[in-house]
Amino acid sequence: MRHFPQEERLLENEYSINLPAQYNLKSKWRKSWVNIPNPFRGLLVLGSPGSGKTYFVIRHVITQHIGKKYSMFIYDLSSMIYPGLHIIHGLNIGIFIPLHLNFMLSILMI
Repeated sequence: MRHFPQEERLLENEYSINLPAQYNLKSKWRKSWVNIPNPFRGLLVLGSPGSGKTYFVIRHVITQHIGKKYSMFIYDLSSMIYPGLHIIHGLNIGIFIPLHLNFMLSILMI
């Protein structure tokens, strides 16, 4: 298996999302960053159920955009959004958790 250096600089701008990471290079653990300079172009998070998508990616997206004073609508079908999110940065945040898919379909058909 070949290993190569990863991005270790924190590249921030007014829109960026920066995910802390670490990697192993030549038997040494190094700190790095996954920098997403323009998340408005699209961000796809894939993984099997329980793999940590919400904990390791989505909560950083939400908290960093709250810190930058962006508004957002959070639709959480699985009810797994990071606990305590509603009190981050002293803001009152509502999270929409649908009760049942048929309920949602009936709303959309109105």
